[in-house]
Amino acid sequence: MSVDVSIVIVSYNIKEILLNCLHSLRQWPSRLACEIIVVDNASTDDSAEAAEQSFPEICLLRNATNYGFAKANNQGINKASGKYLLLLNPDTRFIEDAVTPVFEFMESHPKAGMAGCKIINSDGSLQSSYFAFNNLLTTTWTALFLNRLAPLNHVNGKWVLRHEASSAPFRVQKLLGAFLFVRREVFQQIGGFDEGYFLFSEEEDFCYRVFKKGWTIYYFPLTQIIHLGGQSVANNKSRALLYANESMIRFFRKHYGLPTQLLFRTIWFFALLMRSCSVWLLPASERSAMAKAYLRALANLFQSFRKFL
Repeated sequence: MSVDVSIVIVSYNIKEILLNCLHSLRQWPSRLACEIIVVDNASTDDSAEAAEQSFPEICLLRNATNYGFAKANNQGINKASGKYLLLLNPDTRFIEDAVTPVFEFMESHPKAGMAGCKIINSDGSLQSSYFAFNNLLTTTWTALFLNRLAPLNHVNGKWVLRHEASSAPFRVQKLLGAFLFVRREVFQQIGGFDEGYFLFSEEEDFCYRVFKKGWTIYYFPLTQIIHLGGQSVANNKSRALLYANESMIRFFRKHYGLPTQLLFRTIWFFALLMRSCSVWLLPASERSAMAKAYLRALANLFQSFRKFL
């Protein structure tokens, strides 16, 4: 029997959260033909064993090394046989059948290359899940902390300063990587995720290449899931800072020219300097690691730029 949707989940050291995600998929099954592929990135908390024992219907891929989000997703997708791919974070939980409505929407919109559903927090509040591509405008907006007052988004070709409340699907530039519903031919056309990203920005790079190929990316608010967010790096904020910074540098180096590179690095240098002052507000146990992470992030701005030249 042909598979309609392949659900690919990359997991690392979040055993109970992964099991809750898989349980919710079992609780809210789609009427479509689906398969579930879990890629375990060398977890040490028995995640893989527990998932395999409790959910024998899944396809489990075990990595001996933590390859990061991008490469592990490519592994899962290369194993998948579905017409569509649902790249799902393990820290999500279904509260309804979120697969079938998005599938039907994609089937009726042949120009749609990707779609993301409405994402809520565990308390029911709306979670930001679509964004504008990173560029000089968004970097400056973030550097000045304006994004905390009014998120800068891109909806149906227009800039908006908030998340649009809508009951109808609309076009966006970038989706949160927690739920990415992708047409298989899109993945094949752009060549999958860039494995140079270890964590963070890989979904932005993916969306950017999809967008550049002329496909439309949609936010589909007619179904929703819960997303906890940040679970794999919750206990290592300094490492998360470095991954995020390195990934942003890679995105700008890959997609923008020299003048934009210079301006981005200048703006982001001062943004990191301002944010590093907050280290003194942290508990003493976290202060040293975060201070070192900020110093390394500042240095990386110029080290990577020499490579670019």
